[in-house]
Amino acid sequence: MHEFGISVFPDLTDKTKTEEYICKAAESGFTKMFTSMILADQHFDGAANPDDPIFWQTIAFAAKKDLKVYCDFNDNVIAYFGSLDNTLNYLHDAGVYGIRIDGGLKADELAYITKHPSDLILQINASDIRIDLPAYKNKYLEAIKTINENGDLRKVEACFNYYPRQDTGISIKTIEETCSFLKEYGIKVSAFISSTKAYSFLHKESHGVMSVESLRYIRPYVASKILLCSGIEDIFFGDTLVPDDELNELRDSCINEPVQILFRYRHNVPVSLKEILRKEIIQYNRFDEPDYLIRCCKYRGIKSKPFNIEKRPFGSVTIDNELSAQYEGEIQIILKDLDSFNCANVIGDVDDDYRLLLKYIKKGNIPFVLKGVE
Repeated sequence: MHEFGISVFPDLTDKTKTEEYICKAAESGFTKMFTSMILADQHFDGAANPDDPIFWQTIAFAAKKDLKVYCDFNDNVIAYFGSLDNTLNYLHDAGVYGIRIDGGLKADELAYITKHPSDLILQINASDIRIDLPAYKNKYLEAIKTINENGDLRKVEACFNYYPRQDTGISIKTIEETCSFLKEYGIKVSAFISSTKAYSFLHKESHGVMSVESLRYIRPYVASKILLCSGIEDIFFGDTLVPDDELNELRDSCINEPVQILFRYRHNVPVSLKEILRKEIIQYNRFDEPDYLIRCCKYRGIKSKPFNIEKRPFGSVTIDNELSAQYEGEIQIILKDLDSFNCANVIGDVDDDYRLLLKYIKKGNIPFVLKGVE
């Protein structure tokens, strides 16, 4: 099962609301929390310096709720506390579980952190690993080699940046390539998704705090499933004070393996057919992957008279009727605009956000379920 977490910015939000949010997340099964001590260093309005008591109060509060607290820091944070040793000990005593290095530390210092008595998990910045640029790739290969030889690679994770400013996020391709590279060394990778509803505390003129730009406005369930299908292991909300329904979407995405494909019924689909389809059967696309559609063969045998013999646009859902003989009952998800076909009743349309998931389940190795709604 994948772990899932929240982000809090205690220097930018109301203390009572932040603590209520932490409690709600812990009660909902969230196991991780991210916070940052470098927002002042990066000139965010209202951000506090690393030695502000609000950080330690919030971290201690979250740790008591059994959340694994990850803290974003860099060499400037170390300067506040005098030395790397002092910083690590202080963070450990405050209740921090892992530290995410945003920059400024050398490979030998990273190796040192992994064997430090504070026993903190080290998160390297996955956004700095450019597989397409040999110099950057080789830099991290050397860092991994140094940690493996002089530290403990088992205590290393990676996490992508988040991008509050509109249009600045990275691509899914970058996620996929970097995850593939890091997994060769047993390093699991985390990333951030955005809320579609929460207020953006980190950039008022933008919306969402996430890693992948194309997922900025995508509902949390779909965004997180796309990241999981792309190699991400654990997921954080980048926004804070996320509403309950979206917290539930991230939790459901991480704890339930089958990808849910939500579609909306056309207005005249028989109630009897909806009742049969209410049972969500786990499906896989066929190994002999069709080019134009996804086949849900486990529904074969459902009886259906011809109706809604219409054009089948991309994202439509059909069920084969009695004219289709041995194929009767097979449900198909259409991947390109197709003409009508006497054997195929159009019963619904996949919701827009969920259409982004179709290319992943098309590959045939990812389980999915269909969920029809009115």
